[in-house]
Amino acid sequence: MLHPSSSPESRFLRQALAGAAFLGLVALVSLPAARGAGPIGWMPLWLPGLPLVTLAALMLADLRERRQEPAPRAPATMRRRARPAQARRRAAGRAGPVRRRAAA
Repeated sequence: MLHPSSSPESRFLRQALAGAAFLGLVALVSLPAARGAGPIGWMPLWLPGLPLVTLAALMLADLRERRQEPAPRAPATMRRRARPAQARRRAAGRAGPVRRRAAA
């Protein structure tokens, strides 16, 4: 789940969002009042859903950022030089027996 080159801030934010989603699920299971609608809307959407959506958006942003980074290039000594294609040899004349033309 975590990319080795992700920043410490990103890792902390992911862990915090995962923890908030877990606490929201625990609240939904434990507290009957958290399962219904409240003054700010339907609680099952807000408690675990909002942190999970934010976590997914953070992961997509990290994925997009990784795609835009240029791929590391091999050192000049490791790269192979592009060579042109080798020409094919032409087939030597006919290999069959020599035929003489009949005299007319």
